[in-house]
Amino acid sequence: MEKLSYTQVGEILRTGSATLRALYAENAGLRKENSAFRLETTCREVARAMDEKGLHPELNEEEKVAKLMERPERIETIKAAVDMTSSQGGMLPASLEDVGSAPTGVGTHLFESFLLSGE
Repeated sequence: MEKLSYTQVGEILRTGSATLRALYAENAGLRKENSAFRLETTCREVARAMDEKGLHPELNEEEKVAKLMERPERIETIKAAVDMTSSQGGMLPASLEDVGSAPTGVGTHLFESFLLSGE
């Protein structure tokens, strides 16, 4: 085994630390790139689900992806909300829209009448 001089050890340490810094920087860049790809993939999945459920039909998929990518911190919340939305054009069973009026003709919805009367 060959012995190393102090100057050789110093050179190895300088080279090693520079290599470690370079690898750390590359690793950080790859993590950032991976995070961006994951965000875009999630946004595309959410945009497709929105299309399937008829949410924001005025926007195409690319526009929806762009809007979703504007607020990356909210993508998981938006994804959960889209997952909970009915596939019937965004109407939920308890929606008051397009239900019609109550038999009394006073302009209230059937669901509102049910809640008010308990019948």
